[in-house]
Amino acid sequence: MFGQPAHDPRPNEELWGRYYCELVQDEEALAGASESEVGDMFDTWTKQNRRQATTTTNLFPKPSARFLFCLMLDKESVEHLLDLPKDPAA
Repeated sequence: MFGQPAHDPRPNEELWGRYYCELVQDEEALAGASESEVGDMFDTWTKQNRRQATTTTNLFPKPSARFLFCLMLDKESVEHLLDLPKDPAA
C-alpha cells in the first residue's frame, strides 16, 4: 500500500504490447440487427477466426478472452467514452 515501492510495470507493459482489438464495422450486416443476431454473428466470427490447438496433447484450443466477449457500442456509448478524461488519475 502506501509507502511501499511500486510494482514492477514491465509485465503489464508486455501484455499491453501484445493486445489488439478486432473492430468489426459492417453497417450493412449490423444495421437494425438485434442483440441476439449480433451475438450469432459474433459466434460465427469466432468459429472462423479461432486458432486450432497447437499441440497433440491439447484437444481444444486454449481459451482467449477475445473470443469470449462481444461488446456492442452505440453512438451515445462512444460519446460517453470520448468524454472521459485522458488521465483518470488527474
